Amino acid sequence: QVKLRASESKLAAADAERRRQLAERGAASAADLEQFESRAQVARAQLEEARAQLAQAELDLERTVLRAPFEGRVRERVVDLGQFVNPGARLARIYAVDYAEVRLPISTDELVHLDVPLGIARRERVGETLQPAAADAPTDAGESGGVGSPVALRAQLGGRDVEWEARLVRTEGEIDARTRTLHVVARVDDPYGLHGAPTLPLPAGLFVEARIRGREREDVYVLPTAALRDGDRVYVVERRGEDEVLRMRDVELARRGASEIVVASGLAPGERVVVSPLRAAIDGMRLRVKDDAAPAEGPAS
Repeated sequence: QVKLRASESKLAAADAERRRQLAERGAASAADLEQFESRAQVARAQLEEARAQLAQAELDLERTVLRAPFEGRVRERVVDLGQFVNPGARLARIYAVDYAEVRLPISTDELVHLDVPLGIARRERVGETLQPAAADAPTDAGESGGVGSPVALRAQLGGRDVEWEARLVRTEGEIDARTRTLHVVARVDDPYGLHGAPTLPLPAGLFVEARIRGREREDVYVLPTAALRDGDRVYVVERRGEDEVLRMRDVELARRGASEIVVASGLAPGERVVVSPLRAAIDGMRLRVKDDAAPAEGPAS
């Protein structure tokens, strides 16, 4: 429409100019010249009106575009193309893609082995009541100085085993009273690979397996759970002359797992630990070692 009005305005202006030249030579009347100049003015007015309509249409079109304040993806679309909506109506649900978060349930006993930025104000005990600390009190960001334990997330995606690197960033606000577990939150940066991530995208809603790397400890011993007896005790093999006898040793555990235990103290490098079941064990009883494996060279870390 604007191009048409522009052509008409240009043509009317040219006709008016030719009539003006003819009038100057006396070949056209003043009334004839006035008529052509009037047509040129009308054409210019119509051109300006068309330009204004175009600008308004472009503005209206721009207002139909919704821009999120962050990079994201559409989870749900509520309206269809051409549908009229009212101010304040919900159009869609979107989520950010700069990072993804995964909730991981862990036992509260495992917290001591992880670096988790708790991000909560320290509290002070007054009598039997926990009182909130002052507003300017320091926050407990974990012993890692605010950097959480690394996490490896694995899943089957497109027939492939895919792994994403994540890191613990915080814990949720309360412990599940029924399961006595606490949810920690692991964050994956750039889950859709928009900024050069080498792995496949991590889509929202995907079930994953998580492997959390705990704190490294030195001078500890990793043993199978079969080595642990009642009362946090292990049996060690001690040589007395030509005989090998059993000694009961109380140990301190750093961690108790389903298949392994981690002994923090109570053992020495090179000691042999009994892992086979014994029906009746007496401290100092003679032993017959069936499989004399080499003793450990030193503590694990």
